[in-house]
Formats: sequence, structure tokens, C-alpha cells
Amino acid sequence: AREVAAGNVTWHGSTNDVVPFIQAAHAIVLPSYREGIPLVLIEGAAVGRALIATDVAGCHDVVRNGVTGILVPLGDVHALASAIDALANDRERTDAMGNAARQDVLARFDAQVVNAAVLADYDQLLAKAPM
Repeated sequence: AREVAAGNVTWHGSTNDVVPFIQAAHAIVLPSYREGIPLVLIEGAAVGRALIATDVAGCHDVVRNGVTGILVPLGDVHALASAIDALANDRERTDAMGNAARQDVLARFDAQVVNAAVLADYDQLLAKAPM
């Protein structure tokens, strides 16, 4: 609330469509203590945005540090601010990471890729099952 009042943060409220907000951003930032596979990072990458996230399970499964974004240590506010500052001041790097993120997410998280991997796992399990 303090940062909103100071004009440093714009609060848009709830939405059912995050895509316009992701498209308007230069990077997606997700400081977290733990995640499953964070959909916001996948959505950001799919739109071609660089990613900044905490180096925790889930986040480090999506972000390739130094390639598709920057991972920062858990609880390190200064590292988080530094990562945001680094990308805010280097549009070429941010764009390169965003392009890499898009290619990476298409290769690893596309629904057809994920479905094929799940079906292959089931096939392996069924092949080992006693008849």
C-alpha cells in the first residue's frame, strides 16, 4: 500500500486475463519461497519476456539462469533489486533473454511436448506391469 501511495507501484486489481499485463512488461518478476511449476513464469516466457525469480524449486525448473532470466537467492532483497535494475538498464540483454525464454518454453512446456512425455511415462509403466 505504501508503494502504491508513493506512485512506485500501480495496482490494477484482479483480472481474468493476464496476457495484456505480461505483454506490457519488459520482464516478469516472481520472488517466492516455494512453487510448483509457476504458470506466470511460463506465461511470461511464452510471450517472450525475460524472467527474474527466486532460486527455489519450481522457479529454477523454468528459469535458466543467465539464459532465459536471472535467479536470485531466497530472501536476498538486494540481489532481487540488482537483477531488476540490471534488466531495466540493459534492453538488449532483456530482449535476448525474452527470446531465449520463448524458445525454451515452447520446447519444454508446450502442451503437446508435455502430453507426449506423460504418455511415454505411462507406456513405460504399463510395459513393466505384471499381466
